[in-house]
Amino acid sequence: MSDKKRRWPIIEDLPAEEQKAFEQWLMGSQMPINEDRTQGYYQHDYDAWKRSLQRRVCDD
Repeated sequence: MSDKKRRWPIIEDLPAEEQKAFEQWLMGSQMPINEDRTQGYYQHDYDAWKRSLQRRVCDD
């Protein structure tokens, strides 16, 4: 385990069923890298992705 702190949450910590879909949604977006070299994501991007999923359910 690394002693470096993570500034941003990492995609690998998300539930498995969300990881791939969220990564695809983020394609082309800027994503941060933590000090421990893990790929992070911005919380506002995750929140926007979840809102977009809710809108799709409501539209159906």
